[in-house]
Order: sequence, then structure tokens, then C-alpha cells
Amino acid sequence: MAIPATNYIFDQFNGLITTANQGTWADKSGATWDSWTAWADDPVTPMTWESDVLDLGSIAYFNLKWNITCAGTPTFTVYVSETGLFAGEETSTTINVDDEDIEAFYGRYVVVFVSLAFDPTQGFPTITEFDQTASGESLQTVQYDVASSSLTGTADARAIVMPRTVSKVLALQITPHAGSYVADNYVADSYISDAAPGFPAIVSKTRTGPQVTFVSTAGTKVDAVFDLIMTVLPEQYMDGQNLTAR
Repeated sequence: MAIPATNYIFDQFNGLITTANQGTWADKSGATWDSWTAWADDPVTPMTWESDVLDLGSIAYFNLKWNITCAGTPTFTVYVSETGLFAGEETSTTINVDDEDIEAFYGRYVVVFVSLAFDPTQGFPTITEFDQTASGESLQTVQYDVASSSLTGTADARAIVMPRTVSKVLALQITPHAGSYVADNYVADSYISDAAPGFPAIVSKTRTGPQVTFVSTAGTKVDAVFDLIMTVLPEQYMDGQNLTAR
């Protein structure tokens, strides 16, 4: 789905984005100059506008921040493309005022589409300022002495308990603790317990509960005690009508 058409006009005199007027002279029967206080007395609503294309320079996962000064009730749609064509290949995410737990975006080129519904208490829809930035800045969370048997799921896929809300899990570093591979003073050659955790593996990197498993030296799925370092992007949320990150 391509980006929808816009209907805004640029008020060069006042330096702002505003709505087009759908009124005509035929609608002014009986109006006086004293009562007619605005050229746009029958504004098109919602007013729609789109930002300039933001180029990140490369394809990546990222968070987005924006600050907007506007009149009206905004709804935002973020379009992200890997090619910059915006001809139907892009993804879209709709964001409303005060939304939380917004997933990270993936791509290179970004356009923010703004729809402003008329709010009589604020006057005609306008945008006087819009700034946006993208960031791939990550943080790390650390968990240690985690017993996989205490996690939900089975040995095939244990779900990690997330210590905080994140927009994306980028990477997991799993370090299993040593098991009882060889009994003390055992002298037989090549004896290794089939239950000993040999290789950690990532089953999924879902941001609400990534899943891990451990493959024993015998090739079976087993539980283990392990330490974990996760590299994540912080949660995105709406602070009123502005998108930011915790």
C-alpha cells in the first residue's frame, strides 16, 4: 500500500501547514465582512500531511523520535521502506496519542504521515513544527543463574522473562553453567553425561519473551542453568502526541 495523498496547504505568510478550504462564494449568502473572520471557514478535515523522507544510510532496526506542535487530534502512520520507492513495498505502523509499547522499525527510509482531525477547542487543523530523528542506540540487560526449568515452555523452547519492555531484541549471549560432565575419579575413557548441556541455541527473538533451548552432547534438548546478556532497543512510547523512548 503506497502512502496516501495529502490535502494540506502551506500558509507562507504565517509559516505553517494548514487545511484547505472547501467553501465557495456561493456559500456566503447573507454573510457580512464583520462575521466572516477567516478565509478557511469550511476547512477540509481531517487535514493530512507527510514528512520529508528520512534516510538512515543503511537498513537496520531503529527507534524513532518526533516532536510536533499542532492544532487538532493527530493520528500518525509511519511508513518504512528498504528501497525508498514507497510504491507498496513499505511497511506501515499506525500510532495514536498516548500509545505505549511500540515495536521498533526496520528499513532505511522513513516517512511519517500525519492526519489531523478537527477539534473545535483548538481551531482549524495546523502544524507549526515537526522534527524527527532515528536512533539505533541499544542497551544491555543482564540476568544470571537462570534455571531454564523454572521458565515457561518446555526444554524445546524456554521463554525468557523480560526485565523491561523493549521495542526489539537484537541479540542474546547465552552462557550455560558447567554440568556434571564426568563423575569424580571416573576413569573410563570418553564418558560424558547425555544430560549435560552442550550448546545453547536461540529459538526466537520475540521482544516480549525470546525463547532459548540447550542441546545436550547426545543431541537432545535439556534444561540448564545459564547467564544471559541481551542487547535490545528501548521501549518506544507516545508522550502525548510526541514519540520518544524510555
